[in-house]
Amino acid sequence: MFKKQLQKTGLVLFLFVCLSSSSAFAEEAANNETNAAVLYEKASSMLTDIPRDFWGKTKDIRENGWVSENEQVKEILRENQAAIDEFKRATKLENCDFTFGKEIKMTAATPMPQHTKQYRLAGLVMLEGRLYERKGRPDLALKNYLTVLRFASHMNQQKKFVISKMVGLIAQKYAYPALEQYIKQERPSSQDYRSLLINLVSLKIKRRGLESAFEVEKEMVQNSARMIGEEAKQKGEYSEAFFQEFYREVDRLANEFYGYAIVAFKKNEPAVYEETIIQFAKDLKKETKAVNLILNSIKTAMGFPKGGKIASLTAKVLVSMGTPSYGKIISKYYFSQTKFDILTTAVAVKLYELEKGKAPGNLQELVPDYLPEVFADPFNDFKPLKYRKTNESWLIYSFGPDKQDNDAAFECEDWDKKGDIVFSSL
Repeated sequence: MFKKQLQKTGLVLFLFVCLSSSSAFAEEAANNETNAAVLYEKASSMLTDIPRDFWGKTKDIRENGWVSENEQVKEILRENQAAIDEFKRATKLENCDFTFGKEIKMTAATPMPQHTKQYRLAGLVMLEGRLYERKGRPDLALKNYLTVLRFASHMNQQKKFVISKMVGLIAQKYAYPALEQYIKQERPSSQDYRSLLINLVSLKIKRRGLESAFEVEKEMVQNSARMIGEEAKQKGEYSEAFFQEFYREVDRLANEFYGYAIVAFKKNEPAVYEETIIQFAKDLKKETKAVNLILNSIKTAMGFPKGGKIASLTAKVLVSMGTPSYGKIISKYYFSQTKFDILTTAVAVKLYELEKGKAPGNLQELVPDYLPEVFADPFNDFKPLKYRKTNESWLIYSFGPDKQDNDAAFECEDWDKKGDIVFSSL
């Protein structure tokens, strides 16, 4: 009945119904002050001290599985079982807000969130999942991997901090090797794959880009400028002419540079953004003629002269200090999300293969009963992901960060490496 309903209505309609219900639940949860972030914080408070070298020693287990009886790892899992369970509870909630409903005025002095313990808990959940695999319970293992992906989705939803989104991307990568190995197994049934596909497409639909976080960081730079003015007023060192020019220049530059960042993200052209920032830094250095003059200009500005030239120069210094290297962030974002999209597509192909007795001739055959659309490759001008089928196998791939088509013959290992991002059924 369930299978026929999906085939009749298509996966997209089914997910729309599910997500509509989830939205209603999220609203009710918010009204009841049910916030996953509260449970994440509680889980973090329960985490025991873990040896510093633990994560390096367990990297191979997370990536390749449990190959020996490691009692130290098992003991740490036992000691942290309550924290792990609380972490899992958090991922089952729709609403997650690490501002806890507070209106935060972002400035350079705003404390950045610390997700270190939550990230470590995601690592423990992965280790527990691998242990379930060793015990012959791939069903429980998969639940753990989805737990990590839902945590990553919660991090992605955070509007205020780019760092939260990056923690999510790193945690998400934890699950990729295990998920890829699960997909290649012969044991899962079509029902197992259908359930996994629904979960992955749901997370894909909830995904947010980096635009909102860039907008917030722009406001942080602008608010920091106003904070400097407020402090000057309190000290009786305020010059109206200086600060009005200072504010105007900060706003202009912030709009310009964060506009570049958003365009670079939408087009996946981080190199263009980086070149712009580098050129700005070079021009600023020429204008000040020396690093010492930059420092002197700040000191002079804090004396609040009336001249607009110093106000403009000080604004440039402030914006240059507040504008990080977003190129790397954009590259890491797209690498991780493309890997996710490829794995989701692989699940859809696998399910199609099980239900129809053969792999699809092309990815468009998966729409709409298996996928809402053929996912785009951000490393190939957002054209559809590549798919190739042979008599014995099939593969899906992206051009990868170097934006070169290697025909899936040379696989990329990470966001800053050459090669294609590949999933092969073999």
